[in-house]
Amino acid sequence: MMNISAIVASIVKFIFIFIIYMFIFGIIRMIYMDISRMKMPVRAVLPTKFPYLLLLNRNETMYFDVMDFYPLDKSEITLGRGRGCNISIGDLALSAKHLRIWYEDKEWHAEDLKSKNGTYLNDELMEEQYLLDDGDIIKLGQLDFQFCLNK
Repeated sequence: MMNISAIVASIVKFIFIFIIYMFIFGIIRMIYMDISRMKMPVRAVLPTKFPYLLLLNRNETMYFDVMDFYPLDKSEITLGRGRGCNISIGDLALSAKHLRIWYEDKEWHAEDLKSKNGTYLNDELMEEQYLLDDGDIIKLGQLDFQFCLNK
């Protein structure tokens, strides 16, 4: 018959081994999560058919994911933090629906959608609809974009 001290020693041994395995599992999980978040350098090719928004900021310094450019490949684009937007960016300074850009009468237009922090076009607060010209700078949240036409 086993004595009590041998049973307690076996239980403590199994608990200690379990804690070691959980610690190792936690480290492997953290390494996996870090690797999965790393941005692999992708050589993106600028669109040739569509106008696009070119990011002027360094996206490595952002706490959220943002692409180097966004093609305006639809006749109407909404940009904001919400999932329902065509261009969704996780910047907390953006409203759920922040900006609308659309093509009408052979011209590109932009309109702030009553966002909390506003949208700036060439350093002026947008208070109505504006026509976009090639090279215009659009500032929203922490982001600066240049509107580029492909002619």
